[in-house]
Amino acid sequence: MALKEGPMSVGEIAEKVAGEQSAVSHNLCMLAGCHILEMRKQGKQRIYSLNAETVLPMLKIVERHVRTNCIGRCGT
Repeated sequence: MALKEGPMSVGEIAEKVAGEQSAVSHNLCMLAGCHILEMRKQGKQRIYSLNAETVLPMLKIVERHVRTNCIGRCGT
């Protein structure tokens, strides 16, 4: 969920998730291929962001559902 904060480079994401940069890059590429993420090049860096058209609205719906139905239940 690091990308909910905004667009990030592969290195920034790898640092946030404590992952190896090449593995993170490979997985980001797969997610971009499915249009879950958007990718743009900035110099030599690839900058990733969540798909604002489809993924962000779905996340908002899920977050609203959790706030309404899950908080305080079953030990959460």
